[in-house]
Amino acid sequence: MDEMLDRLESEVVAARRAYFVVRGEFEALLTPLVQNGPEACEHMAGVADEFGAEQALVDLHHPINPVGVRDGIALPGAHAGLAARLVSRMEARDRLDLAPAAREDHLFAQTPRHNRRVHFDGQEYEVDGYFYALRGLENPLDIYPLPELPGSGPERSTQGPSLTEQIGQDVAKAQPSPERGIDRRR
Repeated sequence: MDEMLDRLESEVVAARRAYFVVRGEFEALLTPLVQNGPEACEHMAGVADEFGAEQALVDLHHPINPVGVRDGIALPGAHAGLAARLVSRMEARDRLDLAPAAREDHLFAQTPRHNRRVHFDGQEYEVDGYFYALRGLENPLDIYPLPELPGSGPERSTQGPSLTEQIGQDVAKAQPSPERGIDRRR
């Protein structure tokens, strides 16, 4: 049996368990403050991923915020706790991203045709390259199609020029302009 794989798999399980604990703590702290708790948690996590935890907290006060702060709630007092929990959630999610990646690298080194797995919000999906989709491992009916990129796949070598090459053929070669040249005088 592969001891390294066992160790990596136990790291994935531990990282996933820790992620759900931290995510639950964040949701428990945020839900009483806002009108739509679970959606608010996901919204704040998305804003924090894109712009940072502090911006996610500032975003709570925006008038058109979809989170919807409850009337009479003084958020400034809750900011320190929310910020700490949000940062913890982001760190736990990052650990959850790294643990399966290490496991998948190990499996891919042993079997290059191994279908990789990825995690999204604690759920594990297998990358199905044949159908260009992600398939849920816990629920096989969770299927998310991946975008097909022009020139991707094994048939790429027989398709001709890539999209970039095609666009490059349509653009005329640049010609120097007398009013924009190096010798232009002021």
